[in-house]
Amino acid sequence: GIEKGAAGAPGSIRGYFDPGKTGTLVGNTPCGVFGIFTDWFFRLQGVWFGQGHDFCTLLVKTAVDQFAWNVLVITPCVSVFYFWLACGLSVRRACRAFPKKWIRTVYAPNLLTNWCIWIPVVMATYAFPQPLQIQVSGLISAFWILVCLKLGRTSARDL
Repeated sequence: GIEKGAAGAPGSIRGYFDPGKTGTLVGNTPCGVFGIFTDWFFRLQGVWFGQGHDFCTLLVKTAVDQFAWNVLVITPCVSVFYFWLACGLSVRRACRAFPKKWIRTVYAPNLLTNWCIWIPVVMATYAFPQPLQIQVSGLISAFWILVCLKLGRTSARDL
């Protein structure tokens, strides 16, 4: 359990909420929320377009995923979140450092990199049975998060 202790000491409450540490509650919560929404979205697409694994169904699901869901929801949220994370989870620092040309300097690079990785990955993910889609996506997301962290740190440091 969580016990009283020196800041950052094993068992210390402060150690769990220190924004400077990787794996904090604040840093991990959005990743879990994205996972919940992604699972919901995969299920919703199954309702909209069926559970077929033919090329046309996979193509439609991938197009909706990457050119609607990703463009309008995921990439803006992820871009802002990882920029904020790179600013040490400081709202004040993130607001001061937030680029005036955010779409060009943060959003577009995230979106283009995202498409390079996720268009083929999503197409393959939709080929799996629906109950396995979120697991496959989650496994690949673990590696994708490392790329996003690097992009966020670089964009925050370069401002």
